[in-house]
Parts: sequence; structure tokens; C-alpha cells
Amino acid sequence: MSSVHATDRPTWVALAATVGPAGRSPIGPGTMGALAAIPLGIAVDLLAWPLRILLVSALIWLSLWVTRLYLAGETRHDPQEIVIDELAGCTVALAFAPLAPLWFAVAFVLFRAFDIIKPWPINLLEKHEGAFGVVADDIAAGLLSGVITLLLSSFFG
Repeated sequence: MSSVHATDRPTWVALAATVGPAGRSPIGPGTMGALAAIPLGIAVDLLAWPLRILLVSALIWLSLWVTRLYLAGETRHDPQEIVIDELAGCTVALAFAPLAPLWFAVAFVLFRAFDIIKPWPINLLEKHEGAFGVVADDIAAGLLSGVITLLLSSFFG
């Protein structure tokens, strides 16, 4: 199987990995990728938990697959234009949040904070090579954000 070089990767791979124009934003591409998760988060929150878990799991798998394809032939470990990982991670966080603007905002802000600061053990995950290293830290940030949001909403909601 031959590898795809950055210059000849399929257009759909580039569009998926960058979530359209989000990853090419000159200001905060990661934040733009996370913002793109909000409509998806609303749709996910309307589902029963088994379907929610299935859809989010499929998105994580898709993120890993597309990122692996995008990284083929790349010399950079985690190109900033790849934001499908932020889309997946933020969707994970939003899947835990009650469907209300306040709790979506809390989940979003916590996700971006954890994604940027990368506290332990999130920082350990990004050290892995390849697609796993690119995506896993965002999924962990999403899980941590989602659980904290769920707890906060349980106490203050």
C-alpha cells in the first residue's frame, strides 16, 4: 500500500481533517473546529444515550481514520489545520451537557481550556505518534470537560 503525500492527499481528506474552512482560519483554528461541534452537539443531545454513545464513537473513529490519512507523508506531528480532533473532542464534551446554552458554554469553555492547557493525564496522550496522539488528547479533554459539566449541572442546574 503506497502512502499518500501531503501534496497529493485526496481533497475529501483535507476537507474532513480541516472541517472545511475551520482549520484554515487565521485566528484560532482549534476554536473554530470546536465551534463547528455545536450543531452536532445539539443533534447528539437529542438522542437517547445508546445512540448518543454510538454516534460519538463513530465520530471518534472517523476522526482517527481521517487524521491518519491526512498525516500520511506529513513531517509535522500535529498540524494546526487538523481540527477534526477538536470537533470530536468538543462533541464528546457536549454529549454530557444538558441541552441548554449555559451548559453548552460551560462544556465548550472547559474543553478549550483543557485542550490548550493539557493537564495531566491529557498531556501524556499527545506524546503518542500518529493519529492516536493527535486525537486522543482531545477526546480525553472532552471526557473530562463533559464529566465536570455533568456534575456542575447536577448540583447547580
